Amino acid sequence: QYGLWAVMAAPFLLSFDLRNMTQYQLDTVTNPEVIAVNQDPAANPARRAAGGNFSEDALDPMLNSSTNVWTRLLNDGSFAMIFVNNGNGVETVECDLECFELAGMLNTSYRARNLWLRTNDPLPVLAPIRMRVGPGDSQLYKFTPISESHVNHLELITH
Repeated sequence: QYGLWAVMAAPFLLSFDLRNMTQYQLDTVTNPEVIAVNQDPAANPARRAAGGNFSEDALDPMLNSSTNVWTRLLNDGSFAMIFVNNGNGVETVECDLECFELAGMLNTSYRARNLWLRTNDPLPVLAPIRMRVGPGDSQLYKFTPISESHVNHLELITH
């Protein structure tokens, strides 16, 4: 939830007793990179670039997907991208070339940064990105344009 709210620039609402936070909860709600995405001065809206409804109960089979990719253009020209799995099992969530185009990420390669782990991927990336995401979980990344001539496809495996 917190990562999705960050990409959507929504208010952060916490539904637990702040006096009894676990270290994980404290690390989550005080992550400066995630807060920076939420508070980005460009105030651009988030867009769903891939996936279907948030529920597997969709009437239209084409929209019957528990996975989504949401993106948001940030003030510095980078993109926040969250890979969401609302299903009951581990899923591969993909952002293919069409997803990149819907996000506005065109004709360039990107440096990927995992905002939760605060780590950079060493290789430049371009679509498709495939990410294994656990049930009810998400992965939040920031993609910054780079001008390198070699582009690699990236498959991220997360646990």
